[in-house]
Amino acid sequence: MKNIRSLWDETVKKYGPLTALKWLNKKEPEEITYEDLGKNVKKLRRGLETSGFAGAHIALIGGSSPEWIASYLALVTIAVIIVEKRLFFWIKSLWAMQRPFWKKVLFLRISGY
Repeated sequence: MKNIRSLWDETVKKYGPLTALKWLNKKEPEEITYEDLGKNVKKLRRGLETSGFAGAHIALIGGSSPEWIASYLALVTIAVIIVEKRLFFWIKSLWAMQRPFWKKVLFLRISGY
């Protein structure tokens, strides 16, 4: 494997039909396969790349959810720098990010879970 992106893409190819994640949604079990999670990651990755965020500094804020995981995988596979902050520090992190070395900053807030 050359990098995280190739590792993830190979994992999706190898384990496609197997369950990647299981979680409870209002006490009902749900799951997603590697293939479907891979599709979500590719969609997010494509959107970020075409919007010019490859290599940017990005704060990914949200609770544990399939959407957060897909977002995280999309981000790390386009070689961005992820600044993880707890939701509690959301406002504080906005101010902390206003430093000269941040040329492009994108805040992704994942909600719903």
